[in-house]
Amino acid sequence: MLAIRIAKAHKTTSCVASTLLGKILPLDLRVRETAELHKIKRGMPLDIHLDRPIESKVSMFNLPSPPKRKPLSFKDVYKEEDLKELGRDIPQLFTDGSKIEGKVGAAVVCYENGREKFNSKFKLDNHCSVFHAELAAILRAVDLTIRKKTV
Repeated sequence: MLAIRIAKAHKTTSCVASTLLGKILPLDLRVRETAELHKIKRGMPLDIHLDRPIESKVSMFNLPSPPKRKPLSFKDVYKEEDLKELGRDIPQLFTDGSKIEGKVGAAVVCYENGREKFNSKFKLDNHCSVFHAELAAILRAVDLTIRKKTV
């Protein structure tokens, strides 16, 4: 069997053990994965995760026209000195996302005038990556800022 050769195992090694040692996805799971990917690419409904909304593409025609969009102003901060230049009266938002031991979470903290104004921490599904967590934290920071009218 191919998995036994890849794992460089003895010929009496079981199929399950050889796929695990060879770091190969078992054939039945590979077929299921390919079928799910085919459904996703074709826009078919999925059987899994029906309790959660699934992301979909948004047409550019549904977005407001560029002149009607609100401009965003920001300044990159790389050092402590850059942060001090901004002044203490400007809200400072800090975001972080992490994945530890298969658990994914993110947090947002807002400081204004040197005091913590609000914070939010939340858990994401375990299948999310750390990049999802980082982006979700940034999105939450923007949502909280708009809702609380901080900026």
